[in-house]
Amino acid sequence: MGENKLTLISADDWEGLYYDGMLIFEEHELQKEELVKFMRSVGTLNVDFKSLNYLGLRWIREVGSLPGDISEIPNEYIEQ
Repeated sequence: MGENKLTLISADDWEGLYYDGMLIFEEHELQKEELVKFMRSVGTLNVDFKSLNYLGLRWIREVGSLPGDISEIPNEYIEQ
């Protein structure tokens, strides 16, 4: 905690927004306007954009949703 960072995880047709590692939004798509609102509400311009790779997409289909804590996403499932 304390980084004051947003991370947007894209998984095919699903997206999740994390604030300091905790899931705060999950839906099929995060509109740009919504992202800006989140950025303003937490007072940050620090946003990372990451995508799940093939293994991550298989995993997310099995579990059904993104985890509440970003640290629960295995690093090998994130595209480098």
